[in-house]
Formats: sequence, structure tokens, C-alpha cells
Amino acid sequence: MKKAIKEKTKDISHFRVLRCDTSGGPYSLIGDGIVDFFFVDSTLSDSAYYVVQAIYSAPAGTSAYSEEVKGKIVLPESLSGRAADAYAVENVGEVWSMVSNFGNYGDPNAYNTGRPSFDWPGGSQNYYLWEGRFWVGAVVNGETLVSHADYGDYEWHPARVTWERIREGVSHWDIVCSYSDETDATALGIEVWQRALQWNYDLFNNFIAFEYRITYDKTKFYTGSGPDTLENLVVAWVFDADVCNEDPSDCHIDDIVSYDGWAPGWDTFHYTRIPCDTLKVKSTVSYSGSDGVPDQFTIYGDDWGEHTLHGEIEYIPRNMSFIYDGDDTSTVENDAGENGGCAGYIFGRLIYAPPSPSDSVWVDEYGDTARWILPLAH
Repeated sequence: MKKAIKEKTKDISHFRVLRCDTSGGPYSLIGDGIVDFFFVDSTLSDSAYYVVQAIYSAPAGTSAYSEEVKGKIVLPESLSGRAADAYAVENVGEVWSMVSNFGNYGDPNAYNTGRPSFDWPGGSQNYYLWEGRFWVGAVVNGETLVSHADYGDYEWHPARVTWERIREGVSHWDIVCSYSDETDATALGIEVWQRALQWNYDLFNNFIAFEYRITYDKTKFYTGSGPDTLENLVVAWVFDADVCNEDPSDCHIDDIVSYDGWAPGWDTFHYTRIPCDTLKVKSTVSYSGSDGVPDQFTIYGDDWGEHTLHGEIEYIPRNMSFIYDGDDTSTVENDAGENGGCAGYIFGRLIYAPPSPSDSVWVDEYGDTARWILPLAH
């Protein structure tokens, strides 16, 4: 039997797996380059239909679709009756990572599980993140309350269903979920709707974007009746990055942190002043020198065909915190970047947020109110 199977498949290079939501197609590719006789779909959120193609090497060609089969996932529930904490994977771009439904980013146990944790390039198992966490805090009657995710102490849990959507949507791969702090002993009464988005084409395939809607229900406040409005609310993302596991020893010890942006009080910063202009930045490459645009800023309003008020452009801060591999001074050699093994940067950037006290707001020469969106802290 083993010999017959080998002779039958000797000209097959690999397999492709395709999936659709309704029987009969159209099918979307979810797995390629498969050489095993099994495939695990870790992104399934409901029933789906599958077909397989064989890719031949000699002579080159592609088989017809196999007979369609149906797969269905059974969503586990925790002892409380709520959906269980779970992960889904973003892996359609060049950055692969786990996305959770409990306020956690990446997999802190990636070294043991083999799951991606902001791996770059995708599929390399070269992770740049140990664990990321989502925090929301407020001051209520003089008491500081924070609902957070922290390794081994997670206060967010799925609000209703495990996953609301895991498929193509706004992006090439949307992962949508909701989580709340309802079960926490000092719950604020916060529910978070979160959508992770990823694209697979150039210029947009090296990041994962997140969209959030945060709501407050005073009846879910831990005392049973919270204030009508939460004052001094702060939303934060805490990333414990390790750049990266290609570093043979202590991959976190020589990481360097920087911030591309602007924040109040930085006029008296005693190190390299930000902003600065030391680079000529093109669309795909940078050169030493000055181009008149601060290196830490983005040119807003210069897209071809874009409608802007008064035909202006504006330089706005990138609001980007990033970490990269530097030189471990305890070693003789300069191992910055680990000879290309840790050549990437992991970053977080605030793209849009509702008006907040940390913003820079002014009235321009035309009488229009303008706003820079700025984080409160880095």
C-alpha cells in the first residue's frame, strides 16, 4: 500500500486548500505549498466547505478540484457560560501574528507553541513580540481603576460570541471580536469591539491594523451602578517586544526604543531632539541628507487626486513607537541587527482617535479648526 501511494503521488509537487462559506464556491485559497496529507484550518469561525488541488511538477500542471467536504468548528465555552478565551491568526501578509478575543496580542508562548507572534517575514517563526496588551483606565471618585491584559492575569474576556467574523471583509483578512471586563472584580463596565485588518499586496502587507469601538455601561460597573460618564479615561497599548528570536542569547537585552512624533514638554529633552531632518525619504528608500520634511512626520494631503481644503498639505506626527535590535555591549562584536537576522522594526502607530486633551488644536489662517492627533504619553 505504501509503495502504491508513493508511485501514485511521485509527480505531485504540493497541494492547495481552498475554502468557501457556501457549498459550491466560489473558493478562496487558504493554504498553498502543503506537502503533508493533512491541513489544519486555525482561522475557521463557523462551518465552511473545502476542496483540494494537486500541483504537478512533471509534467507541470494543476488538478481539478477534489470532491467538496464540509468542516465545522465547535466553539468551547468556559465554566461561566461565556465563550472561551481563544486565538485566531493573521497570516495573509508579510507579518504573521495571533490575535486574541481577550485583549492580548501575539502569543507569549510562541517559542513552545510554534504560533506566530508578530513574525517577520511571515512563516519564518522569527517572532518580534513576546506579548502585547490592551489597557483601559479611569479615575472614579478618586480611585484609579484599570482593566487590563497581562501575562497570566487577563481581565478581558469574550463579551458574547468567540468570533464575530474571520474572513475577507474590509481588508483581505478581518478578525472581529468583542470583549469586556464584566467578570473582573473591579470592572469599569467597558466593552471593546475590535477588528484586526491585514492586506496582502505591497505597501500594505507589512503591518496589521486594528480598529476599536469602546463603550461604557454604568450598570456593568463593579458596584452595580457607576457614574454617568467615566472621566479621565485613558486607552493604552502595552507591547513587551523582543527583537528578535534570531538573537542567540537574551534577545531582549539590547533592544532600542524610539518614538517618531511629538509630545508636550519635549522642548527640554536632553537627548536627540525630535523632530529632526537627517533623511531624504522616498517611497521605498531613504538617503542621508535633508529634504525639508521632519523625519518623524508624515506629509498629509499630497495624494494624487485628493481633495483638500485650500489645496494645502500638512506635516503631521507619525505617532509611532518602535523597537529594534541594537548592539549588545557585553559582547566584543557589533551585533546590531544580528547580521540581518533581526533586521526588522516592530512598531505601533496611532492613526486616528476622537478628540482628547492631548491633541494639538488651532485655527488656521482660513478660520478652519485643525487638529493634530497626539498620544498622551509614549
